[in-house]
Amino acid sequence: MVLVDHGLYKEIDDRFRLAYARLWQAMVLADIDAIRSICETMGVRDMYPLLAAMLTARPFDEILDKAGRRSPSDSVTVSAEGDAAMLRGYAEKYAVEIADMLDAVPRPMLLLFKTNDCLRHIDTALGRPRDAAGAAGKEAAGAVRRH
Repeated sequence: MVLVDHGLYKEIDDRFRLAYARLWQAMVLADIDAIRSICETMGVRDMYPLLAAMLTARPFDEILDKAGRRSPSDSVTVSAEGDAAMLRGYAEKYAVEIADMLDAVPRPMLLLFKTNDCLRHIDTALGRPRDAAGAAGKEAAGAVRRH
């Protein structure tokens, strides 16, 4: 498969890449202090739960619950229809906050949101939803370790 989206190329600098990796690692570990601190360096102060929820497409409480009480392999299976309805509901409820947060994040984050959403849609359309948070957390831990 080839995915081409001309005009959306961005080289991400090492500082942002490492902050993004540390953010994913903190989310997987449910380290609220680290999530808050990293989000603050990205210009998202009090909106850190919203940023984490948008990256994972899960409510912030669920991110903390899964990381704190279960292993990644114990993930709860939710239907694609249920996920879509939940996300639509949150998008409607928090539309103003989402717009404010999108205005505050570094520009490369916008491209990452688009890419994550596109990959999530492809996985679902192919009937092979994957544990994106688990995969991102694993890669993030490796990136942080290598740095």
